[in-house]
Amino acid sequence: MFMGLFSNLLLVFLGKFIGRKATVEERGLYMFDLSGYNIGNFSIPFVSSFFPAAIPFLAMFDMGNSLMVTGTTQAIVELSSGRKKHGFILQEIFGVLFRNPPFVVYIFMFILAIFGLSFPDEWLIPIRPLANANTLLSIFTIGLFMEFRLPKGKFKTCLKNMTWRYLLAFILASLVYFFLPFPAIIKEILLLIFFCPMSFLHMIQAIELGNDKALAGLTISLSMFISLILMSIIVIIL
Repeated sequence: MFMGLFSNLLLVFLGKFIGRKATVEERGLYMFDLSGYNIGNFSIPFVSSFFPAAIPFLAMFDMGNSLMVTGTTQAIVELSSGRKKHGFILQEIFGVLFRNPPFVVYIFMFILAIFGLSFPDEWLIPIRPLANANTLLSIFTIGLFMEFRLPKGKFKTCLKNMTWRYLLAFILASLVYFFLPFPAIIKEILLLIFFCPMSFLHMIQAIELGNDKALAGLTISLSMFISLILMSIIVIIL
C-alpha cells in the first residue's frame, strides 16, 4: 500500500516539474499521465493468467493506488493549477474513495485479514461468475476508450508524455528490482505494475481540467498497447 502511495506521489510531482513551462492544462496532463496505474481493468486480468498467487499483492498495492487516482491526485493537480474545483477537502476526497467499490472491498477484506477471518466457500459461489466476467469487461472498456485522432499541434505533448511515462517506469522498476530487499514474487509484480497502462480515471480528470478529449484518449490508447507489449516481455524474461 505504501508503494502504491509513494510511487504515485513521486510521479505526480515529477510531472509537475516536467510540465513547469507548459500551460496549466498540459502541466495537469503530465501530472495525471505520469502517475496512476490501471490495475483493476488491466493488471489483475493480465497477472491472474500468469501469477494467480500474486493477486493479493496487486490488491495491496492498489489500495494506495486507488487512494491517489480516485481523488487525491486530482486535488493536487487542481491545487497546483489554482483551479480548486475539489481542492484538499478531506470530506470530499473520502467521499469519492468510499464510492469506489474496489477500494471499499479492499478496506473490508484488509480488516478481515487483520482479524484472521474469511468467508465460507459456499458464500463465494454466486460471486465467481462475476469474477470470471472481469477479463471480458476489461477488454470492452479498453475498446470503449480507444482514440486514434490527434489534435493539430499536440503530437509533441503526446510523445513527451509517453516517453517520460515509460522512462520513469524503467527507473522505478530498476530501483525496486536491484536495491529493495523484497521477495522475488513481489519484485516481479511491482515490475509489471510500473509498466501497466495509465489510469482511466486520470484520463477523465484530465479532460475535466480542460485538456482535449482526443489527446487524452489517444495517450491512454497508446499506453495500453505499449504496456501490453512491455508487460508480455517482462513475463517472458521472468
